[in-house]
Amino acid sequence: MSGQLPVTRSHRSRTAVIACAVGLVLITGCSSSASTGTAVTESTAPLTSDTVVADTSTTVVPDTTVAATTTEAPTTTAAPAAAPLILRGDGVGSFDLGMSYADVSAGLSARLEPTTDEALEFPITTESGGYVSADENQGFVAPFARIACWADGGDSELCAAFGGADAAALTFVGWTYGGSTLRTTSGVTGGSLWSDFPTMITPGQGGCFLISSGSIDGVLVSVISAGATFGSYDDLGNFVPGDPNPAEVSVTALDAGNYPFDTNADC
Repeated sequence: MSGQLPVTRSHRSRTAVIACAVGLVLITGCSSSASTGTAVTESTAPLTSDTVVADTSTTVVPDTTVAATTTEAPTTTAAPAAAPLILRGDGVGSFDLGMSYADVSAGLSARLEPTTDEALEFPITTESGGYVSADENQGFVAPFARIACWADGGDSELCAAFGGADAAALTFVGWTYGGSTLRTTSGVTGGSLWSDFPTMITPGQGGCFLISSGSIDGVLVSVISAGATFGSYDDLGNFVPGDPNPAEVSVTALDAGNYPFDTNADC
């Protein structure tokens, strides 16, 4: 031999293992055969620029869905409309004759604009059982009274009379109205024509010259003629009934119940 050591099988095996260990840094897999068997290591392909890496992580997407809400329109209940202020023979609207001053005054003031409220006294008792003022120019059915008025929202006023034996305990006893806003149940108001409401006045009815009166819906009406008179007097002082044209006779005032009156009126 030339002096070289013989290469044994075990030496070759160690060399292969060392080479494999060094190559493992450069490559991902290596295998060698040993005298006792074959050792196998996991082989993984190296990553390159063309390799697509699957993302196996789980991404939690926040729920941005807004829960639908239902907004219900608020329920509104319309207040019932107030009954109209009908002029009646026994009251006005829902206010009856005989009700207290406090109740009627407060109720009408809630519907109409108050204008005046005056206390009156009628201290003198008449032979007929009525009462007159101290100057005897006005008469009434009670010794104490209040006259309250309200604007009708148009061109006039509604006035109510309250009377009683005690100034602190007055009741609703009558009303008067000369406007054209408030009406009776059949629609009569200031300015209404006799020709439109034939039953308002009895044909052939007399009066005080151009002035007369009638009634409808239980309400008294005062009327005036723009033409012929309701009656006149001849030279002997005899009353001669007139015959005015119904189309020329109109309502000037309406009233019901008791109201202070002029004791010096000649008609």
